[in-house]
Amino acid sequence: MPLTFTVTLFLNLDVTILEMQPEILRDMIFQNKLVLLEIMMKKGVKTITNAKIKEITSDSVVYEDAEGKTVSIPAASVVSAFGYKAYTPLEDAATIP
Repeated sequence: MPLTFTVTLFLNLDVTILEMQPEILRDMIFQNKLVLLEIMMKKGVKTITNAKIKEITSDSVVYEDAEGKTVSIPAASVVSAFGYKAYTPLEDAATIP
């Protein structure tokens, strides 16, 4: 079970997920995704999509929303799980236009 869900289920913390993509859990198997989304809803986990993290301060997280506005939300703790982009120069070079 992902850390976010473990923390939410067992510690009853106020959790907000900031996701850069338009939706969370995009790559998850659909049936698993439904179960996790239901747990999140029952536990009151908030999600904010299209959020680009700009700064993490001692008491907040600052992000840019879908409209380009800078938003700050309070945060006593932050668990970061940033994704990555694959580095594939050989695949890129082998692609025929």
